[in-house]
Order: sequence, then C-alpha cells, then structure tokens
Amino acid sequence: MGASGPIATTTAVTDNAWHHAVLTASATGQSLYLDGKKVGSIAGAVSEQSRDYAYLGAGYASDSWMGVANGEYHYKGQMDEVAIYGHALDASTIAEHYAARTAISQMTKVTLPSGRVHAAASYDPASGRLTQHTDDHGGIWKVSAPS
Repeated sequence: MGASGPIATTTAVTDNAWHHAVLTASATGQSLYLDGKKVGSIAGAVSEQSRDYAYLGAGYASDSWMGVANGEYHYKGQMDEVAIYGHALDASTIAEHYAARTAISQMTKVTLPSGRVHAAASYDPASGRLTQHTDDHGGIWKVSAPS
C-alpha cells in the first residue's frame, strides 16, 4: 500500500490471453509491470497491514487508500506460475522474466565444437516424453511409457 493512492493503468487484460504481471514494492514505493513494461507506480512507504495472511488472487482495500468500501476484493481470472520474492525486482529483471516466458523446443541433439554428435534424443509427439536416448558411444537407450 502506498501513500499516494492506487496504481492505475488503462491497459486492458480482458482479451482472453495470458499476461505477465508484476507488482514490486520497496521502501519508497510500488510499481506495476504488465508484459515486461512499467504501466504505473506510486510513491511512498509501503505500510505493513499486520494481517495474518498474505493474499494471492485477492487483496484488502479501504476507502482511505483506494476510495472503495473496506474489505477483500478478489481477482476474477486465472493465475499460473506465481513467484514471491523477499526483495524488490528492478525493471531489467522483470524484462528478463517476461522474455523467458516463451516455450522453447525440445533438445534433440548435443553437438560438440568438433561437429561430432555427443547425444541425441527422440520424444513421443503426443506426450512430449523422452522415448529414446542415444549416447556419445552410439548406445541406444529406449524409455518405455510410465506405468
């Protein structure tokens, strides 16, 4: 909670897509980042509310801070891959987290600087699980489906 009022943004997140949101706070204020970009901030010390619980997907608001009735307000959406840090995150760290969110393809081989293939892997296209590993000596290891 900041001394200067709520963080406001006009960026819509009601587009039926996943978004990367970060709320970071320090002794001097709070900043809200959406999809790697700062969309709002407030200055002032973050006051500790002496609550018994931390909120995830909900929060406590008050007339004195947000201009709404005192009480808990709940997020009406889905959350995934939540991380909580014991320190404030800077803009470059938040941008790196956002950039790292995209999926990468599976590694199918490891090639040494000499050009020799050190290892190779095959995957089940439906499950994405490893089905075969070829080691650096040409040994083939088959992995059966889990049971």
